[in-house]
Amino acid sequence: MSGAITILQPGIYTTVQDEGRRGYAHLGVPESGAIDKRAMRLGNQLMNNPEGSAVLEITLVGPTIRFESGTHFVLTGSQVTAFLDEVAIDVGETAFAKANQILSIKKIHPGIRTYLCIAGGLQTEKVLNSRSYYAPLTQATVVKNQQITLGKSNYGTSKFTKVRSQKAVTGLKIGVATIPVFRGPEYEALTTAQREELLNTIFSISKNWNRMAIQILEPLDNKLKAIRTSPVLPGTVQLTPSGTQIILCNDCQTTGGYPRILQVSKKGMQLLSQMGAGKSLKWELV
Repeated sequence: MSGAITILQPGIYTTVQDEGRRGYAHLGVPESGAIDKRAMRLGNQLMNNPEGSAVLEITLVGPTIRFESGTHFVLTGSQVTAFLDEVAIDVGETAFAKANQILSIKKIHPGIRTYLCIAGGLQTEKVLNSRSYYAPLTQATVVKNQQITLGKSNYGTSKFTKVRSQKAVTGLKIGVATIPVFRGPEYEALTTAQREELLNTIFSISKNWNRMAIQILEPLDNKLKAIRTSPVLPGTVQLTPSGTQIILCNDCQTTGGYPRILQVSKKGMQLLSQMGAGKSLKWELV
């Protein structure tokens, strides 16, 4: 029997996400999907959910949720302060919520994203083969008093269940994070001095970051001309005329006219998934 949850308070920025909607870039539709995919996938494994089941992606400060029926759940991703009624819930520890119990997810720290994975997965409407939120295709975020139906639970039939998984906590690099990158299509247009500055400078993330892009605070000297509108994808690092580096993320546009100087690797995007304003990074060519 399937159940449901009700969003009593939505938090700062809480969305439904799954693996994303691939194959629609030619229509201008971004990939979307969970940014910390490792956390989402492990949470679904712990719940014995089908691969790609939808979860809640919670950013900075979480929602307050009422369980309308008894079900199992787990939190993955960054460490977070959370309570089921008055009982503290640890990240990576599977728990059972009874009907009408309240899950309060507070401040996320030291990372920026936590995932709520519930047995059976979230059964929101599929749009272009994905439940991932992306306005204007779907609503932008969950809203107060929204009820979300759950799928049928298969919890209890997986070797991952009934154990606390330390791997469910996404590690956050202390100090400067080394981000592996590949040369972008316009990398060779940079001068030798620009390349040295790009690869030898410790940069920091500005306050301008979201699911669409991350802006780097420190500008680069830039005399590159704009390019003809060309394909971009999550992980593309664009260089604006003012010298700002923009790291494109899951909800990014599918084309752009700024030079594409780097392409962040999958490992690099995983590292960036939990890095917010003020965090430091250094590029490393691979």
